[in-house]
Amino acid sequence: NMSLPSATQQSQFGRTHENFCIRFCEQVEKNSAPNVVSNPQYSAAVAKVFAQMSDETRWKKFCNFLKKRSELDDGDLLNRFSSCWFRATERIENARMHTMRMFSLIFELMNGDSLKAASLFALHSTIVTQLQSFEKEELSGLCALISDRFLTGGVVSKRWVGVATEVLKRLGNISDQCFEFAGKSLNSRSYRHHFLLKLLDDVLVTDSFIAVISLLRNSSLEDILVEYAEQLLMKELDAQVATKLISLLTSLPAEETEKVMEHMVTRLDGGEDLLALCTQLVEVFHSNVSIARTTFALLKKDRHLVTSKLFALICMLSICDTPRVHSSALSELKQSIVKLWRHADKLKESSWIKSAVGECDIEALKRNFDTLLNAISTDQKWSTLVGKSLLDVAFMLITDKGKVDLKITNGRIDGDAGVLLMGKRLLVTIAGTQPTALNTLMDRIFRCLSVCTNHSSSLVLIDVIVSIVLEHTAQVLNSWKSLQKLTDVVCCLKEETGIALVRALLPVIVQREQLVAAIVTEMRRHVLCETTASTALPILLLLLKSSVIRAAVRNDQFSQSFATFSTQALQTMGINTTVGNNNAAIEVISILRRALSQPASTRSLLYKGIVEAAYANENLVDALLDLLCTHLASTAPISREAYVESTKTSTVLLEPLPELIQAVSVLIRLAIHALRNTSTQIVSPRDAQVATAVAHIERLIESVRDNDVHDLQVDKLSDFSTSTMGRANLAFATMLISLYDVLVEHLWHVGDALLRKDAAEKIASILRRKDELNDVLKEKMAKKKESKVGKVISVAMCCVYPQLQTVSLMISRFTQKQQDDEDNVDEECIMVLRECVFSWAVQWAAKIASDLRSCAPNASSVSLCAFARANLLLYVGGEHVDPAASLQMWNHTSTEAIVAFASAVSLIVSKYGPRSQAAIVELWHCLDEGRTNSGEVTLNGASMRLLRYILTDRMPKLLDSYKDFDERKMSADHSKQALALLSASRALISVVPNAVDKFQMASFKFLAGILQKHEIKEKPVLREVWNLLIEVSRRGRCDKRYTNFLRAAALQIVSTLADDSVNEDEVLESITESTVTTSIEMLVNACSMSLSDVRQAVDIISEPATHADVNAGLVVSLDLCGRLAEVVNILLPVHVVYAILKEPICSLLTSLYTTLNAIVKLLLIKQKSTDISEWKCVSELAYLARGDVLRIMESADENVGTLNPLDEPNMKRQRKYTKSLKDETLYVSYARTRELYQANLLLLSSALHDDRLDVQVRHNTIGVRDFRIDAEKLFQRLEQIGAREGEDSDDGDEETIPPLKRRRRQLNTATS
Repeated sequence: NMSLPSATQQSQFGRTHENFCIRFCEQVEKNSAPNVVSNPQYSAAVAKVFAQMSDETRWKKFCNFLKKRSELDDGDLLNRFSSCWFRATERIENARMHTMRMFSLIFELMNGDSLKAASLFALHSTIVTQLQSFEKEELSGLCALISDRFLTGGVVSKRWVGVATEVLKRLGNISDQCFEFAGKSLNSRSYRHHFLLKLLDDVLVTDSFIAVISLLRNSSLEDILVEYAEQLLMKELDAQVATKLISLLTSLPAEETEKVMEHMVTRLDGGEDLLALCTQLVEVFHSNVSIARTTFALLKKDRHLVTSKLFALICMLSICDTPRVHSSALSELKQSIVKLWRHADKLKESSWIKSAVGECDIEALKRNFDTLLNAISTDQKWSTLVGKSLLDVAFMLITDKGKVDLKITNGRIDGDAGVLLMGKRLLVTIAGTQPTALNTLMDRIFRCLSVCTNHSSSLVLIDVIVSIVLEHTAQVLNSWKSLQKLTDVVCCLKEETGIALVRALLPVIVQREQLVAAIVTEMRRHVLCETTASTALPILLLLLKSSVIRAAVRNDQFSQSFATFSTQALQTMGINTTVGNNNAAIEVISILRRALSQPASTRSLLYKGIVEAAYANENLVDALLDLLCTHLASTAPISREAYVESTKTSTVLLEPLPELIQAVSVLIRLAIHALRNTSTQIVSPRDAQVATAVAHIERLIESVRDNDVHDLQVDKLSDFSTSTMGRANLAFATMLISLYDVLVEHLWHVGDALLRKDAAEKIASILRRKDELNDVLKEKMAKKKESKVGKVISVAMCCVYPQLQTVSLMISRFTQKQQDDEDNVDEECIMVLRECVFSWAVQWAAKIASDLRSCAPNASSVSLCAFARANLLLYVGGEHVDPAASLQMWNHTSTEAIVAFASAVSLIVSKYGPRSQAAIVELWHCLDEGRTNSGEVTLNGASMRLLRYILTDRMPKLLDSYKDFDERKMSADHSKQALALLSASRALISVVPNAVDKFQMASFKFLAGILQKHEIKEKPVLREVWNLLIEVSRRGRCDKRYTNFLRAAALQIVSTLADDSVNEDEVLESITESTVTTSIEMLVNACSMSLSDVRQAVDIISEPATHADVNAGLVVSLDLCGRLAEVVNILLPVHVVYAILKEPICSLLTSLYTTLNAIVKLLLIKQKSTDISEWKCVSELAYLARGDVLRIMESADENVGTLNPLDEPNMKRQRKYTKSLKDETLYVSYARTRELYQANLLLLSSALHDDRLDVQVRHNTIGVRDFRIDAEKLFQRLEQIGAREGEDSDDGDEETIPPLKRRRRQLNTATS
């Protein structure tokens, strides 16, 4: 009995269904065996079973039983029953429903995990066999099942996809049946095609869509995927379409893949679904490197995509994380970013280039990076996706070899550091998103520092460490053990790098006594080595400053050092600044005490470091003063034997006494300031330590006053030759001069020289000693130069500079007007000091100003401003200063003052940039003296007023007084003053952005006025005025005022050479017969530089990394080229007619042709992909080519570029040979660029079918001249030489070939 269980057997549901299955299988197997006679009872029973199964409820219950049973027996019963089921359907009529039901059940179960491998194989074979008998209705039903499965979502197994694949194959093999689809009758293949396209379109879940793609690939139906991809490309690109396109990438051919990626990277930019799309794309790149390579090639071809679109940037970052293209993609991305940044820098430097190029992609790139960094900061998934690539990009940007002018503000890098700053921001942001991985990041930074050769890159990396310490102090403190390795390598780094690195990590180091102890132990060893002492000593002093409770002196002399932390910053970080480390401080002091027994070079570093440490921490003054006073007391009396050691091979100082005295003097001042805070007088017994130090220096002062050059054995009778004794005397004399200077500085600050006459007399007597010794050295050095010096042996010279603040105070003291109620000065003291100290201070100001950056490396803006202000007032004189300090303009002191002022202003601007407002405003107010009340003066306003004063007041007065200088034989001072004024003007111009048109126009007006109204007889000054005018014009918009000025100058030059009169309204007084050559040179330079700007603009426009309007940019470029070509055409007779400055004018013509050729080449490239025949720039080019450029070519072609090496027979052979090589390079380059321009212009005319560009030049020589040698003149010269040799030669053998014939034969052979 194989009937289904009845209703009364439901309590035994599982067992009865199992019994039914077993009995059913037994009966089917028994009656289906070969050679078995058909049994009517069996057929009736089968019919009864299928009739019962027709009930939907019973079938569902039975299906539930089979599903549960399959979970228990791995599908064994199902496998047996299904096989019997399909065999049993052969015995009944209308079995299609029952076959489809069982097929559907098995189809569903194959998508689960309940079936084991053996059952799966058997079931798969069973349904595939059964599938061959399916017709249209069954296959349509199976397609509906497949569609439902994908649309429902969920996991789709490979086994199920395999069955679906067989269904599609069967569907494709039926050729004689019609299917209904969307109201149309289709054959099986068309039905399958439409069904799959609709299925691809209907499926929205990504995993299901990928399963559909797998189904089509298994069915070898990739052409449907390509067709569907084309349909997607026609739709609006949203997140859903992009997801499907990315899923299709791995299944498309290479050409279609490139098309899809190009479609996405050019249209996708941002959006909420960007993370999901990028994550999906990264998986595709990692699984199929060919797609990554295709995308990389696409982005490399169109670089502006990466720099202007966020999605393209993320694609490139994802490719950078793909192993096989990692290096090339990273290098390409870095190159694109660096190039774009350099282009942006060019746009900042020149308003004209910006107007020609338009907007640069740099702003879009910055926005995209900002968006990406914000996303990384808020979502860890972004960090996982592109964090590693961004890290690699950051290090590559920071280690870029390009030169960047970094500005330090409050211990941090400030200003626009270009790509370095972008790299820094990337590193800091990534560090914030991965605080647990700070150890790894810090280790990588340390490794990069150890191999970095670029100083700017090292500073940026250290600034990154500062940011990490500031923002993630707790994490760095927790990982302090990873910093212990620094103790071994910090002295192996460059000196500045090692010290700055310890400064940056100091807040962490001082919180861990183990780190402090390890560094102190390591530095104790390095202090003993002269090569590492320069790093070890500052590090020890850093630890000393941090180990003592901080109390900074209120002083504006020094600016904050790089990579240091203010007290407020330390408190914000949670670091207690009120607790010191006495053990560490004692240990460091003991090491410093031992360092005082090291060589003089080490002690010199120690003295300078002690001064800086004392300024940084007031609480160190007492301990350091005690340390140096003890050492000062042990120094020997002043003598050559005690302080200089000279051998046959070297001469060294045993003790840098001037630096020691200066350090003690500074500590005395700081101690007095701390004790009194108002006065520098010692009035209390509490000042015993200070009194002792002052007494030591006083004894030294008396010794110096008592011993003259004869007593010290450095008089005119002493030996100053290169012998052992002579070198010792020289080193000792230079030490004495420095000693005199530091004693003068000490007495000025501590001795009350302005009130006490005895102190003033001490200063005067010391300076007399210095003058005596200077006279000896001057005479001896003059004799030494006259004699022949053999082997040079090194001599250790001692040179100590007084503090910048000291020099400024001295000059201000003697230049400021005396007040009636002033009680803190004595008139007699002022008179004594004015005679000697004033000139001493001015001389030192000039020496310091000659190398201000190295003489005062840490000078603050306030100190530099005071220095500049004092020297400016000294130079201006008049009502601004005391009558006794008012100087004539031709006084050499005035020259030294204005040179010092210019150096100070240049350093202020270069060091502080836009933050120099306070200093420049102060400089203007010291001249204005409150006469104008315009409220708060801005940086631009102060710069404008100060520049106007220099260029419209001081400079004209100086130029008009040239005769006064010349009469007094002070022409050199006149040049120095003029160049210094122009140098200060250059600094003031550079501090104002070139976007301020009003300032640029005013600057041009001032400089043009100088050239128009004043005769400038000194060529260096004339060149500098022209250079400044060119720089201002290039920073501005290069408008017609500039080119009209150049045109007027060219006309006057030609008129001056022809002795013609010039219109008085347009005359330039600076162009005279004596200066015409220099004016031509500068005019040629002006045109060449402007043409260089045009080439730069064309290069930026043509660069794939920028997305500029080519037509508009070329129109602006051709406009400037046309105006410059007019100037060149006017200037050409200088070469053609007057034969002056042939080489510069030939170079100018080469530059003109090169620029025009660059424009023509760009148009040749563009016309291949775009129709440019209607572009305005083509018309402008045709107009220019047929205008001034054609006239230039016709005039220059027969006159410029012809070599004539025999024109100057008196020239020496070597000079003639050198000149011929130079001319060959110059003229060959000229001929090449001129012919390239005309050839490319003809190619462009042919490509565009534009006859306007078909320019024909009269007497054209293209292709005629080989070496551009004047053959006729050469033949004439050879005949003259041959005739001369024939007359001088004796009668010889008749068979000997005459020299003339031999030369002719050689020439004919060479030319044939």
